[in-house]
Amino acid sequence: MKPIITLRCCSCDSDAPGRQWYNRDTGYGLCAKCAKWIATRETPETMHRNYGEPGVHYFTEARTIKEGKPEHIAQPHPNLIKARAVIQAHTTYQLIADFEASDDAEPSQELPIIRGWLMDELEKRNKVAFDCWLESNEASPRKFFVA
Repeated sequence: MKPIITLRCCSCDSDAPGRQWYNRDTGYGLCAKCAKWIATRETPETMHRNYGEPGVHYFTEARTIKEGKPEHIAQPHPNLIKARAVIQAHTTYQLIADFEASDDAEPSQELPIIRGWLMDELEKRNKVAFDCWLESNEASPRKFFVA
């Protein structure tokens, strides 16, 4: 079996330890956070077809690896740094409103990345609420973050 490497999450653009799946662009996989979230909305067959075998190609629990990152993802893009700074400046209420608005947005390649950034920031602000939201079947994080 091939060693675990750091891939780039195809959903949120974060690090995704795993093994390359033939049905994913080279260098892309699925991070644990997105795997948990997507698994609540997809069948096991669809998960396997799109992301591979859990525990082999992607993980549902956070993992760290000792191998170095592939060169093409070692440094974040300057636009990523700017985008994350803008998101960090939002209030939690604004983050939730943006996440909810993304449900009605026109599908694009950028949309899952933006949703991933919003999810990352929500998790940083309240990990317990974030975990409860992911474990629920709720599409919106509102009731877990806003009293």
